[in-house]
Formats: sequence, C-alpha cells, structure tokens
Amino acid sequence: MASTGAGMRSLSSLVQKDWFLVILVILLVIESSLLILLVVESYFGTQDFPQFSLVPYVQPQCRTLAATIFAQTNTNRTVVFDCPGMSSAFKVPSYEVAHDILPVTAAVVPIFSLPRAYLSLALRVGLGTLPLESGKTVVLGIGFQIDYDYVAVINNTATRPNGFSITWRSGSFPNPVKVTANPGRLSITPGQSASTSVTVTSLGGFSGNVSLDYGLNSCTTYCWPNGIVISLNPTLVFLSPGGSASATLNFAANSTAPAATYDFYVTAAPVPASPQTGGGSTSLQVIVG
Repeated sequence: MASTGAGMRSLSSLVQKDWFLVILVILLVIESSLLILLVVESYFGTQDFPQFSLVPYVQPQCRTLAATIFAQTNTNRTVVFDCPGMSSAFKVPSYEVAHDILPVTAAVVPIFSLPRAYLSLALRVGLGTLPLESGKTVVLGIGFQIDYDYVAVINNTATRPNGFSITWRSGSFPNPVKVTANPGRLSITPGQSASTSVTVTSLGGFSGNVSLDYGLNSCTTYCWPNGIVISLNPTLVFLSPGGSASATLNFAANSTAPAATYDFYVTAAPVPASPQTGGGSTSLQVIVG
C-alpha cells in the first residue's frame, strides 16, 4: 500500500509539469489542425466597447478573442487576435446599415497595457495595419463595411505569453479642414438643373491636397436619386495654410424625375489620409418637384 501511494504521488507530480502535459496532448492529437488549436489556446485577449457615443460606429463581434500565429521568425512571432467563427474582431457598419450617421470617420481611443514580451499592437485592416498606442486617438473610416482584427508582435523569449485586454472609448480628433455648401438647400424642377458651391477651408495651418466626395445620407421617398445626374468638379483641391478652395456640385434632373427629397453629405478629407486626423463634412438637401 505504501508503494502504491508513492506511485500515485509520483504520477501526480508528473502530471503537474507543463512538459508532461504537452507530450500527453501531442500523443492524443493526430490532426495537424488540432495542433494549431493547442497553440491558439495558449493566448487570449478581451475587448470592451462601452455603450455610449462609440456605438453604433463600432460593432464588436465577441468579447473574448482567440489567437493564431500568423508568422514567425527567429526572434519574434506575429499573432492575429479575432473572434472565433466570425470574420473579424469588430466591424464598422456601412451607410446602408447606419444611414443616419453623417460623419465619414469615427475618432476612437484604445486603452490597454501590453504584457511582457509584447512589442507592438495594431489593427489589421485588409492587407494593411493601423498601429495602436494606448490613449492615442485613431480614426476609423465609415461609409462602407470594414472588418478589423488585432495584430500583436511578440518576442520569442516568452514561451507562454499572457493575453491582453483593450477598452475602446469615443474620442475626438482635429479636423484639418472645414467644408461648407452654399446654398445648403436646392429646389429643382424636372428638366432643369441647380448647383451649390462647396468651399473647403484650411484649419490649424493645414496645407496639402484635399479630396472631395458626396453621397446620399438619407431620403424620404427614394433611396437613391432617380432621374438625376450629379457631377462634382473638381474632386481634388489644394489648400495653403489658412487658405480655401471651391468646387461646384451640380444636380441635373431629367423631365421625368419624380418628386422627392434627398439628404446628401459632402465630405473633404486630406490626401493621403492620416490615421490621426479626420476630415470635414456638411449636409445638403435637394428637393425635386
């Protein structure tokens, strides 16, 4: 009986060792895909989206993130954190989903503290990345649905690194430009046309190229202009510090255009876009009939 008790204690001590658990799992797992899951489960992450002005700009897909090693070198490995079974960690909705949102960008602030061995944290957007710094504002684009995942670079010296926690808060960013439309309301008779002058003004000493665009924000009758030809000229202007530039937005209604009221947005954004600055926007109402 004494020898049996000693044997049980030895087995218990062996089971408590990490290397024994790894060997045991490898012996039990045959599929290589399950071996990848073994790596994934050694990391974790959480995200928190407070329910205030940030919503509906951001749609979190889960609260707890899973991790997958995306790439590895002799010194570091790149780990992608996303939501299991979902296409991304969080989404930014399209205008079709959030048509009442006028801004074309949302300023948000990540709050996090990276565990030991983490070298950097970023958002993965398509084929690119957007670096994150705790407490520093970043700008998320709105207007078409965008998927975001987290990407961390971790030093290989940490064999079992901890996961991270991140909280997102609404923020503000300096608009380098201001955009106005004069007049801000147009009435068009079918068969005729009308135009508004779009003026872009530099703020805070901004200097550079600015891209102009427009779109339909909401409507009361039709969800896209029916029988109307729209043109914006030019779509790219250059601003000197404190200066301004103008463009013409023209609406031409054909003779069969139905009576309707349309609410448009007009936007101005620096080119190239900066992750730390936003753009300007204004509204414009067009009445046909």
